[in-house]
Amino acid sequence: MAKDWQRLFVDLRPLWCQAHLVLFGHALLEKLVVPRKSITAHVYRVLADAPSIDSMDAWLAQDLNADKLATKPFAHLPVLGVPGWCAANQDAVFYRDASVFRPPFVLPRAL
Repeated sequence: MAKDWQRLFVDLRPLWCQAHLVLFGHALLEKLVVPRKSITAHVYRVLADAPSIDSMDAWLAQDLNADKLATKPFAHLPVLGVPGWCAANQDAVFYRDASVFRPPFVLPRAL
């Protein structure tokens, strides 16, 4: 994910109805009891054609081994930015909060 939040959440907003996001982890779920704009989740892409949560879980258990986890294969996602998950995100201004929707880190150029 390139952290192009405008494109991801505003320009491509109509495509989010095709996404299937599965949240898990007690810490994330506890945070969502009293949601804050800055809550983030780790995103890990799984097979799009998983027929059930059980098959997705089995695939994930096999795929997430120590070597793969060492490569940090996750992307951060500001959860309340997901279209439809927060009424306030219907307004594009919601995504201009740089403390939540941070721009990508750019390494300084060598002189």
